Amino acid sequence: MGVLLLAFLVWLWISGTKADWLIFVADTRRVSSFILFYFMNLYNTNPTLLAIWVVALTVALGGLAGLAQGVLPPPPMLGKKTSDRS
Repeated sequence: MGVLLLAFLVWLWISGTKADWLIFVADTRRVSSFILFYFMNLYNTNPTLLAIWVVALTVALGGLAGLAQGVLPPPPMLGKKTSDRS
């Protein structure tokens, strides 16, 4: 337990102070796709709306994958004859 406490205190000591003006910006100068440009501008200007878009697109793609699994037939089993399936 003492080793963990010591490691934590050393980590606090070497971490230093908080970075103040650290900014991440998506560079949109060489983007030719409209949808990529839109999402990069959204990343730069409104991260909350970007998060909402990400969640909505993830749900939509997950739903499409679920529908595809329910509609499409299963792939054939490789290396087995149809009479061997059980």
